[in-house]
Amino acid sequence: MPQTWDPAEEHNVAGDELLSVVATTDTGTGATILSVAGEADMLTAPVLRQRLDEHFGADRTPIIVDLSQLEFLGSNAIAVLFDVHERASAEGRAFAVVAATRVVRRPLQVTGLDTTLSVHDDLDQALKAVHASAAQRPHHEP
Repeated sequence: MPQTWDPAEEHNVAGDELLSVVATTDTGTGATILSVAGEADMLTAPVLRQRLDEHFGADRTPIIVDLSQLEFLGSNAIAVLFDVHERASAEGRAFAVVAATRVVRRPLQVTGLDTTLSVHDDLDQALKAVHASAAQRPHHEP
């Protein structure tokens, strides 16, 4: 069953949801998929960071951040993605981002992170990439 984040569900004054993060596990690869919807900006970036941090365990499970449902990607959230990428690399963990829309892809291109991060057009491509990456990485002891 998917796990849903609810830090008072990060509502704005009008009551609209600003950020939703749902975690699932892909049975084929064992990857944790974090599906992010709403707005990832300076207000919600700490929530995104916390949710990502919760999925860093000793088992080195691959992590995919699916931003297909994101309506806005701000610089603070981009910094979170870069930091998580660095942490995953240091731990020998496969990490990928799904950037299916211009709203997400364009800020990654402007910052050059589209070439630094493992960025994919859809979840299937990301799953294939983390599976291939995990198969090539040596296993690290915690």
